Amino acid sequence: MARGRKKQSATNTVGSRPQVGAVARELTRLIHVEALLPGDSLPSQATLRTEKGFHNNTLNPAMQLLVDSGVIRRKARSGTVVVDPMRPVPGLWRVGLGMLPAAAEQMFYAQLFHLLQVNLQAFGATVQVFMLEDDAPVHGLGFEHFPGLTEACENGQLDGFITSLRIDGEDWQAWHQRDLEMVYAGAWEEAPAGVVIEQGRMVTEAVGMLRERGCERLAVVSQHLPDPGYDRFWHCFCQACGEAGLSEDSAHGLHGGRGPAGGWRVADQLLEMPAGERPDGLIILDDRVATGLTAVLAPNSANYCPQIVVQTNLQAPLAFALPVIHYEVNVEDLARRGASMLIARLRNPQTKPRREWLYPELHTDTPVHMIRHETMETTAG
Repeated sequence: MARGRKKQSATNTVGSRPQVGAVARELTRLIHVEALLPGDSLPSQATLRTEKGFHNNTLNPAMQLLVDSGVIRRKARSGTVVVDPMRPVPGLWRVGLGMLPAAAEQMFYAQLFHLLQVNLQAFGATVQVFMLEDDAPVHGLGFEHFPGLTEACENGQLDGFITSLRIDGEDWQAWHQRDLEMVYAGAWEEAPAGVVIEQGRMVTEAVGMLRERGCERLAVVSQHLPDPGYDRFWHCFCQACGEAGLSEDSAHGLHGGRGPAGGWRVADQLLEMPAGERPDGLIILDDRVATGLTAVLAPNSANYCPQIVVQTNLQAPLAFALPVIHYEVNVEDLARRGASMLIARLRNPQTKPRREWLYPELHTDTPVHMIRHETMETTAG
């Protein structure tokens, strides 16, 4: 019980005494920049006061915060040593999370934002949500389109920012230069730093798979027209179709908007085509679009039943009206890696910004109607 009360006290110390939190963050960065390992010694308090300009009224409680969290150990006449540099410190890092206002209506984003919060909090971060304005532009998205975000940054209330929304213009670079660490998690292929879903490899593999099954006319189905920064899949599709011997007339791009309604619209487009020109192989980049598309095509499947490959969300089991081959995006892995990258950069600002790829994984090459999470099947059984 005493240990629990001490940890709670440490958390309150960060929130109620900002200067103590600032010193604790500097000490944490010192440990990681210097790559100190368990058993290594920290500089003496006299050295820290001289070199860092710390004062005892903030240095002592900051070090105690790290002691309470299990990061360091202090002993009289033997100094301060590192115990576990990776141990989270409750409330130490202050992270902003940029969210879509319609996240609750889109399963992928709802899960991603929730899992980002869970992972950041597991690292000891305090998360502040900034909701994107309803009338924000599609292009040219900046910090001013998240009410309160610019003010929080200017007032020094945030150490880092993470989002699945593309930040255009100069904001990303400008705030990074002002020591705000930023990480992206999503499908923006040109993100300066973050974890990016790489759909290109999936599309390339899908083209080969459909060709092996005898498909002669292929189409890739997306929510919208390929947009710079989100068009890797289209270039990979065109290249793969060319290498597979398909003419330009045999490779199509179709789009109808978001969600099942977008799938309905694409299905109508397909059914309006002459039977001999319809694609016999479809690659659908969104599982909710696929639910709408297959629902419309199912009653017509006797006359038109294409081979279908779908990118699905591992954490959101869905039923499809036609059998599909599916690749899965692990949203939990996306959130974990995104949060880990941000915390690593907060701990060590000398870490170079990098972009990591997250590849959708082939679940099975056997077409199935129902996509179910394995743990759900186990529970149901």
